[in-house]
Amino acid sequence: MIAPLLLFFAGWDVDGYQRGLDLARAGQWEAARQVFEAAWANSPSDKRYPLELAGIAYRNGDHASAKRYLRLALRLDPRDPYGNDFLGTLYFLDRNIEAALKYWNRIGKPRLGAVSIDPPSPTHAVLLDRAMAFSPAALLTLDAFHATRARLDALQLFTAYNLELQAKPSEQFDAILHWTNSSPWLPMAAAAGGLPYQTLYADFRDVAGAGNWSNLLRWDAQKRRIMSSFSAPFRGDPKWRYTLYADARSETWNLEAPSDFRLARIEAGAALRSIPTGRFSWTMALIAASRHFRGAPFTGGFSAKYRAAAALRLLDLPEHRFTLDGTAAWDLARLFSAGGGLYSRGQAGLAARWLPQPRGRDYEINTRARAGKIIGPAPFDELFLIGVERDSELWLRGHSGTLSGKKGSAPIAASYFLSNTELDKQLFEYTLLRVSAGPFLDVARVQDFRHRFSRSWFIDAGVQTKIALTGAMTLTVSYGRPLRGGGHAIYAAIGAVR
Repeated sequence: MIAPLLLFFAGWDVDGYQRGLDLARAGQWEAARQVFEAAWANSPSDKRYPLELAGIAYRNGDHASAKRYLRLALRLDPRDPYGNDFLGTLYFLDRNIEAALKYWNRIGKPRLGAVSIDPPSPTHAVLLDRAMAFSPAALLTLDAFHATRARLDALQLFTAYNLELQAKPSEQFDAILHWTNSSPWLPMAAAAGGLPYQTLYADFRDVAGAGNWSNLLRWDAQKRRIMSSFSAPFRGDPKWRYTLYADARSETWNLEAPSDFRLARIEAGAALRSIPTGRFSWTMALIAASRHFRGAPFTGGFSAKYRAAAALRLLDLPEHRFTLDGTAAWDLARLFSAGGGLYSRGQAGLAARWLPQPRGRDYEINTRARAGKIIGPAPFDELFLIGVERDSELWLRGHSGTLSGKKGSAPIAASYFLSNTELDKQLFEYTLLRVSAGPFLDVARVQDFRHRFSRSWFIDAGVQTKIALTGAMTLTVSYGRPLRGGGHAIYAAIGAVR
């Protein structure tokens, strides 16, 4: 009894598949789709049906459905040559090279023909060749593509660049690095961007053999600062990068006391960064600092610090344009003064990025969660400042880090949790200019060291606008309000282009 039933259903599936093929060959796409869908419902483990349905969707111009069917087919057989090639090609047409490589690599594609740089670099041909993790006549893997991007990003030689694959006959591809140098007015625009905040930026690329020299001068009487940093490939190897920097500050603080106090701090350090792959990098640094507090009972003096940090891509779904990155940093330091001693400072974080559309950056969603903790008798200037402030990256955008130009109005703590979520909608893009705007939500848990903030949780919401000049700067203007309690914060900041 069982054998005849099996033969009956097997014959029904074959007939259904053949009827669908005949209808598709006759151009009756909707009828073919219905037949394949019905046959697939009776044979859900047969990969032929979603593959054929993907072809019909493609014929009808529905690339999203074609991709969906192909992914379903590849769940049944991840190594199917036709499905992987078809899906990789669809992502290639979307200019999503990472997703294309993910599926093409499963079937030993793509093989490279030539690897070129356009226009040819007059000074850094050897360095750029070392940054390329792939070569002619070899398989271009997704890992090699990511490693090349990571090394080029670290070099910071170009205003903008793009790694492009160009299809050639015989199923080969040429890899081309397109790059542009900055126009003379872009560095000037970046330098002048901080003038409303009594700050001058001076960044120079391609110094002393592919080095980058960044400088900051702030003459605000409440927050004077001068900083200089130089970084370059170590021994001409783009997988290694060293940084030397010096930073001096003189700041006025007020912690809701009748009088202000002054913090004077000088810091210098050296760091070495390694980029072994496109998914992982690590950094180690040695830092020396000296601080003095005038008008406050905090412990000053000289400190020496060792820092270890790492960054790892935890999840990469290029077909969905989603990434999740993890970071961790740990400092071990000693304060050499009476009342000082050994202390440590640790931070860890997750950052998720999602571009919901198949191509472009019309919408972008970013979420970042971080936590930090200090153990031991750390000096006051090592505490975490949670709020919008020019010298802090821990933004709680409904709380200003300064009042009347003086630091100290935002939560300051030895431990914190902070998450920032924002949606950016592109409003305008032309050549080197991009404008976007959207809402944000910040959530933090902080125990202020002064016990000023009795609430354990803070929730701030608002809107922000970003104006980006490629290769120069990003101006971010935000308006935020705490959802619990009063007040608001309007803030503008200059930062690096993402």
